[in-house]
Amino acid sequence: MLKTYLRPWIHLLSDEALKIKILGPACINCERTALNVHKALEELNIQAEVEEVREPKRIFMHSVSSTPAVLIDEMIACEGRVPSAEEIRIWLKETDRWKRHQSSRA
Repeated sequence: MLKTYLRPWIHLLSDEALKIKILGPACINCERTALNVHKALEELNIQAEVEEVREPKRIFMHSVSSTPAVLIDEMIACEGRVPSAEEIRIWLKETDRWKRHQSSRA
């Protein structure tokens, strides 16, 4: 029972790669969002698994109300607008994985 309850959040405890999903139907705003995500990752020197979800059924499964949307480790960070690379960097720095990564470097 506990294992089932923790399943959506268990990745936060692991050392797996950060997972980012960009949800949207391949519109220009979705492309801008993807570019900003990759720019933020590069600027912070973070390795992440980035997936662009284009299929309407799969987008619907994530319960977002509008696209483009950005999910970081399955948590909705943004929906319905194009976030700037600066904004995405802030989100990434707020993740527990970033904090653990920085403390392991010290």
